[in-house]
Amino acid sequence: MNIIGELRKKKKRTFIEKSAINVVIAIIEAYQLNSNFLSLLDNLPDLEQKIVNHEIRLRPKPYLNIPIFPLTSRNNFRLAQKIVEKIDNPYLKYARDPEEIYLSKLLFWKNPDIRAIELENIHFELLLNSKKKGTRCIIQCPSKAGKE
Repeated sequence: MNIIGELRKKKKRTFIEKSAINVVIAIIEAYQLNSNFLSLLDNLPDLEQKIVNHEIRLRPKPYLNIPIFPLTSRNNFRLAQKIVEKIDNPYLKYARDPEEIYLSKLLFWKNPDIRAIELENIHFELLLNSKKKGTRCIIQCPSKAGKE
Protein backbone atom coordinates (compact mmCIF):
# COMPACT_ATOMS: atom_id res chain seq x y z
CA MET A 1 0.00 0.00 0.00
CA ASN A 2 1.33 3.34 -1.00
CA ILE A 3 -0.63 5.71 1.21
CA ILE A 4 1.35 8.82 0.24
CA GLY A 5 0.74 8.15 -3.47
CA GLU A 6 -2.97 7.70 -2.84
CA LEU A 7 -3.15 10.95 -0.88
CA ARG A 8 -1.38 12.85 -3.67
CA LYS A 9 -3.84 11.51 -6.25
CA LYS A 10 -6.76 12.45 -4.05
CA LYS A 11 -5.34 15.93 -3.45
CA LYS A 12 -4.98 16.53 -7.20
CA ARG A 13 -8.63 15.66 -7.80
CA THR A 14 -10.10 18.00 -5.23
CA PHE A 15 -11.25 21.42 -6.35
CA ILE A 16 -13.64 24.04 -5.12
CA GLU A 17 -16.88 24.12 -7.07
CA LYS A 18 -19.09 27.17 -7.09
CA SER A 19 -22.29 26.37 -5.25
CA ALA A 20 -25.77 27.59 -6.12
CA ILE A 21 -25.91 29.90 -3.09
CA ASN A 22 -22.66 31.62 -4.16
CA VAL A 23 -24.00 32.11 -7.69
CA VAL A 24 -27.31 33.51 -6.44
CA ILE A 25 -25.55 35.90 -4.04
CA ALA A 26 -23.36 37.17 -6.90
CA ILE A 27 -26.45 37.71 -9.10
CA ILE A 28 -28.31 39.49 -6.28
CA GLU A 29 -25.42 41.89 -5.78
CA ALA A 30 -24.66 42.43 -9.49
CA TYR A 31 -28.29 43.13 -10.43
CA GLN A 32 -29.33 44.67 -7.09
CA LEU A 33 -32.26 42.30 -6.63
CA ASN A 34 -34.62 42.60 -3.69
CA SER A 35 -37.51 40.59 -2.26
CA ASN A 36 -39.74 41.62 -5.19
CA PHE A 37 -37.82 39.09 -7.27
CA LEU A 38 -39.35 36.30 -5.17
CA SER A 39 -42.83 37.27 -6.36
CA LEU A 40 -41.67 36.80 -9.97
CA LEU A 41 -40.55 33.29 -9.12
CA ASP A 42 -44.07 32.45 -7.96
CA ASN A 43 -45.30 32.83 -11.55
CA LEU A 44 -43.26 29.93 -12.95
CA PRO A 45 -46.28 27.99 -14.31
CA ASP A 46 -47.05 30.96 -16.58
CA LEU A 47 -43.55 30.85 -18.02
CA GLU A 48 -44.13 27.89 -20.33
CA GLN A 49 -47.06 29.63 -22.03
CA LYS A 50 -44.97 32.75 -22.61
CA ILE A 51 -42.11 30.76 -24.12
CA VAL A 52 -44.31 28.90 -26.62
CA ASN A 53 -44.99 32.08 -28.61
CA HIS A 54 -41.60 33.63 -27.96
CA GLU A 55 -38.99 34.18 -30.65
CA ILE A 56 -35.47 33.02 -29.96
CA ARG A 57 -32.97 35.74 -29.15
CA LEU A 58 -29.39 34.79 -29.86
CA ARG A 59 -27.32 36.48 -27.21
CA PRO A 60 -24.20 35.68 -25.27
CA LYS A 61 -24.25 34.35 -21.75
CA PRO A 62 -23.41 37.26 -19.44
CA TYR A 63 -20.14 37.20 -17.54
CA LEU A 64 -20.45 37.20 -13.76
CA ASN A 65 -17.62 37.20 -11.26
CA ILE A 66 -18.58 34.61 -8.64
CA PRO A 67 -16.44 34.64 -5.51
CA ILE A 68 -15.70 31.34 -3.80
CA PHE A 69 -16.47 32.83 -0.39
CA PRO A 70 -18.94 35.70 -0.91
CA LEU A 71 -19.30 38.43 1.69
CA THR A 72 -22.79 39.84 1.67
CA SER A 73 -25.36 41.46 3.90
CA ARG A 74 -27.72 39.43 6.05
CA ASN A 75 -30.70 40.49 3.89
CA ASN A 76 -29.00 39.41 0.66
CA PHE A 77 -28.02 36.08 2.20
CA ARG A 78 -31.60 35.42 3.35
CA LEU A 79 -32.91 36.38 -0.09
CA ALA A 80 -30.40 34.01 -1.69
CA GLN A 81 -31.48 31.20 0.64
CA LYS A 82 -35.15 31.74 -0.27
CA ILE A 83 -34.34 31.75 -4.00
CA VAL A 84 -32.30 28.54 -3.71
CA GLU A 85 -35.13 26.88 -1.74
CA LYS A 86 -37.70 27.93 -4.33
CA ILE A 87 -35.63 27.13 -7.44
CA ASP A 88 -33.81 24.02 -6.28
CA ASN A 89 -32.20 22.28 -9.25
CA PRO A 90 -28.68 21.44 -10.47
CA TYR A 91 -28.79 24.05 -13.26
CA LEU A 92 -29.06 26.95 -10.80
CA LYS A 93 -25.31 27.03 -10.22
CA TYR A 94 -24.83 27.79 -13.95
CA ALA A 95 -27.16 30.82 -13.95
CA ARG A 96 -25.51 34.18 -14.62
CA ASP A 97 -28.41 36.64 -14.49
CA PRO A 98 -31.91 36.90 -12.95
CA GLU A 99 -33.55 35.63 -16.13
CA GLU A 100 -31.48 32.46 -16.03
CA ILE A 101 -32.49 31.89 -12.41
CA TYR A 102 -36.08 32.15 -13.61
CA LEU A 103 -35.51 29.81 -16.56
CA SER A 104 -33.36 27.20 -14.77
CA LYS A 105 -36.27 25.33 -13.19
CA LEU A 106 -38.20 24.97 -16.44
CA LEU A 107 -35.04 24.07 -18.36
CA PHE A 108 -34.19 21.31 -15.87
CA TRP A 109 -37.77 20.04 -15.92
CA LYS A 110 -37.81 19.95 -19.75
CA ASN A 111 -34.33 18.52 -20.23
CA PRO A 112 -32.43 17.25 -17.18
CA ASP A 113 -29.44 15.90 -19.12
CA ILE A 114 -27.82 18.98 -20.66
CA ARG A 115 -24.04 18.87 -20.52
CA ALA A 116 -22.20 21.22 -18.16
CA ILE A 117 -20.24 22.87 -21.00
CA GLU A 118 -23.49 23.93 -22.65
CA LEU A 119 -24.91 25.24 -19.37
CA GLU A 120 -21.74 27.25 -18.73
CA ASN A 121 -21.52 28.87 -22.16
CA ILE A 122 -25.01 29.09 -23.68
CA HIS A 123 -27.82 31.28 -22.36
CA PHE A 124 -30.64 29.26 -20.80
CA GLU A 125 -33.24 30.88 -23.05
CA LEU A 126 -31.49 29.57 -26.16
CA LEU A 127 -31.04 26.13 -24.59
CA LEU A 128 -34.70 26.00 -23.61
CA ASN A 129 -35.90 26.93 -27.08
CA SER A 130 -33.45 24.70 -28.95
CA LYS A 131 -34.16 21.68 -26.75
CA LYS A 132 -37.89 22.34 -26.97
CA LYS A 133 -37.84 22.27 -30.77
CA GLY A 134 -35.61 19.22 -30.92
CA THR A 135 -32.68 20.96 -32.57
CA ARG A 136 -29.08 20.64 -31.50
CA CYS A 137 -27.48 23.73 -30.09
CA ILE A 138 -23.99 24.13 -31.56
CA ILE A 139 -22.32 27.36 -30.57
CA GLN A 140 -18.64 28.03 -30.26
CA CYS A 141 -17.78 28.76 -26.64
CA PRO A 142 -16.69 32.37 -26.20
CA SER A 143 -13.17 32.93 -24.98
CA LYS A 144 -12.87 34.27 -21.50
CA ALA A 145 -10.21 36.77 -22.55
CA GLY A 146 -11.32 40.35 -22.18
CA LYS A 147 -14.05 39.52 -19.69
CA GLU A 148 -12.00 40.17 -16.60
